[in-house]
Amino acid sequence: WIVMALVLIALLVTIYPSLSEFFFKIVLKENDMAGRDDLFAYGIQYFKNGTIFEQIFGHGIYAPRAYFEIYLDHGSVHNGYLQVLLYYGLIGCGAMVIFLLSQIVTSIRFLRIDRFVGILSLALALSAAAMMLTNTSIIFTSSIDSFFMTMFFILVPKYIRNSTRNQMFYS
Repeated sequence: WIVMALVLIALLVTIYPSLSEFFFKIVLKENDMAGRDDLFAYGIQYFKNGTIFEQIFGHGIYAPRAYFEIYLDHGSVHNGYLQVLLYYGLIGCGAMVIFLLSQIVTSIRFLRIDRFVGILSLALALSAAAMMLTNTSIIFTSSIDSFFMTMFFILVPKYIRNSTRNQMFYS
């Protein structure tokens, strides 16, 4: 039913010009990145203009936030990876990427133990990795959206994998 509904909606959008205009201008926002491309470019420039020490260990949280708030009217660059790079430098960003990759590898390995839990865990880890491309929610940070992302994409799958491994999840 879902596939049929989606096909019907796609046909209606292509057939009726007014519905097509609404879909592309309002729903897809005319393929506009909402300024994220500019924020990304400014973030990269801010990183490059830092000292070697700042590039390796980061600028801290307050300096980039203040800079972007003053000059761009945004407190962040709407990209979790770039935000971590600015806050914590190459070391912090590298550690986060390695952690996410370890979650993906662990999920793939878990497919041999339990296919369903492995696929679920892999999907959640990939969702967290993808979400941070267009959002400033960052795993293991204190804002509420980041807390929930950490809980649902990292901690809950870890709990389920451990419970499944100990044969306590399905009992």
